[in-house]
Amino acid sequence: SGLGGYNGAVFGAVQLGEAGALQNQEPAAEERYAVFSTIEYAGVANIPFQEFLNLPAGQHEIQLQARSVANPVFLDGLQTIHSLAYQQVNTEATSSTSSLLLVTQLRDSNDQPLTGTHDLEYRLFDTVSGGTAFWTASVAGVDVAESPGGYYQQNLLELLPLDGLAPAETFLEVVVDGVVADARIPLNGEVVTTTAGGATLRNAFLSSATRDADDATWALRVLGNLRLQDDTPLLGTLAWQATLYDSATGGAALFSESGNLNAGDTIGGAFGIALGQNTPLDLAILSNQSELWVELTFDGETLPARVKIDGGSLSADSISYRLNSLQATRAFDIDSDTNYNEDTLNLWAFLQDSETGDAATGTYNVAVSLYDAPTGGQALFNDNASINIDDATYGSFVFDVGNQTALDLDLLKDNPEIWTEFSVDGQVSAGPRTPLHTAPFFSVISADLTAPTVSETSFEESGIVDSDETSITVTFSEPVIGGGAASSYQLQRAGSDGLLGTGDDPIVTLTGVSDLGDSAALSFDPLPEDIYRLTVFDAITDTAGNAFDGDADGTAGGNFTLDFVGGPAPIYELTSPAPNNFTFDPEIGGWGAGQLVQGTGSGFDGLGRLYIDSTAYAPDVSTNVALTVTELESTSHIQTANNWMTVPFTAITSGGGSVTSTGPQVTLELTEPKTIRLSTE
Repeated sequence: SGLGGYNGAVFGAVQLGEAGALQNQEPAAEERYAVFSTIEYAGVANIPFQEFLNLPAGQHEIQLQARSVANPVFLDGLQTIHSLAYQQVNTEATSSTSSLLLVTQLRDSNDQPLTGTHDLEYRLFDTVSGGTAFWTASVAGVDVAESPGGYYQQNLLELLPLDGLAPAETFLEVVVDGVVADARIPLNGEVVTTTAGGATLRNAFLSSATRDADDATWALRVLGNLRLQDDTPLLGTLAWQATLYDSATGGAALFSESGNLNAGDTIGGAFGIALGQNTPLDLAILSNQSELWVELTFDGETLPARVKIDGGSLSADSISYRLNSLQATRAFDIDSDTNYNEDTLNLWAFLQDSETGDAATGTYNVAVSLYDAPTGGQALFNDNASINIDDATYGSFVFDVGNQTALDLDLLKDNPEIWTEFSVDGQVSAGPRTPLHTAPFFSVISADLTAPTVSETSFEESGIVDSDETSITVTFSEPVIGGGAASSYQLQRAGSDGLLGTGDDPIVTLTGVSDLGDSAALSFDPLPEDIYRLTVFDAITDTAGNAFDGDADGTAGGNFTLDFVGGPAPIYELTSPAPNNFTFDPEIGGWGAGQLVQGTGSGFDGLGRLYIDSTAYAPDVSTNVALTVTELESTSHIQTANNWMTVPFTAITSGGGSVTSTGPQVTLELTEPKTIRLSTE
């Protein structure tokens, strides 16, 4: 111990003595400790550590190459060093890469999300092909289906640290289940799609986001979803142009670049463009300008709005294309010598409904808190905003933390590790906190966004309930709050006018309400013969606070109603108001079924014909009517009309018989079995 926060060469004298002179004690938590990576003795470098321990007793001049780590591994059995006197010769800190962030979509050969567990290996090279890997790490049995659309990310240096800064020319080679991907992914470079056997790494990019660096690097990418106007993903090659401006409209163009995009995400149309790949980008523009916007053009069609760099997301349509969750996001190291002051950072996220597993759309109040620990800990920063999500495929959105509440990026220098926690409409995400990085890195937010509904009742809609029934059970789609309150329900019966929903409806007293979690049992006295309506009010919520969707229209709010008949249905004699005083006596045949028409004072006119737009329905009745008589000497009287209907008939016969017509009545005298056809005009 005693090296502080410094790295580099340490010279000293080691006194080897009897075992047990130095015990393996864990030092104080606030100290940092040295791990000796190489040993030089007597001019010989890289002496194995065990050989160093076997040196004879006495004074020995050695050189130790060490690096400082926050969480050392204590080695059992290291008890032969009696004392160590050291001299610190290099007191200037040397940066060490802390974050190399891989983001991609893992797909199968059909461009569907890769499922199951897979073995992944990562190799870093300083050349785009060939060469020898200077860093390698692997992880077995990775469940790659945890994010929507096959999105996958990994901070490579969480698997194995990397001494010093990664070379400016660094390339990542990914191996999936033993198969090496066709192309390597450049650090802070272009967005790459490559295959590894049956697996595809779509829209893959690698970013550096090192804290406290003395040689900061920068990158700028445009990410989003690109679709046609019918909302199908765009596939194929598309020409693009991106221009940086110093204002949302007008202003000065600071940089412009163009290229071709090979779109291939058949699920959601996701794409990525790294600026500065075809035309060199002076990265000082990114650091010197407080606010920047990107204007995008696809196949000659310029989007109607510019997207702000690290300023959230944009949804915009051109003539032929639709873009949503469009973000322009920097990837940069935190320079140890720079005072960043207030700035904004894009936080990329996918919102999923924990009840259905579907991607969420709509407007939500999203809050972000930054913590100093992955669980518990202290909140260092809070911000919130209203976010509209229109990506129905992935539920993606971008939160520009620092836009509503000023964010001092020096906070990131003072806290080496910060975690992000999302809340949606007051619900803390069920997913774990995500490390905060100054580069694209996404969070998957899981929240209950589904409003509760009534899934069934023990009474059927418009059914008849026995008069001795004294309870009804209402079952909800999920456990609710307020389901046990009598004020959440109302049972009413039709009043003297025989109609529900009018002012004379008596309220039936509920004698008890039992809360059964996801259902409620309502008790009442035996119901007299009448028509009833049960109402469940929308004051009920689920345990997540979602309001009750009683009318099941997909939007929270609205009461649930159930109409039913208690006992045999009552019979009412309906008459219309004066001066008509019609008794409801509709025809059961003829030119139209009878109907009721509600008139003044809730009275009814009984009609014997069907009226449409106040006009009696009079269809064309020029049809043949066939009558077969099987008895000899029989007389058939055919009533063809009522008093208000006169239809002349012409009878056509063959063989014996006669036809006599008197008014609306036709008498057929048959002398033998005969088929007679009557033709109306």
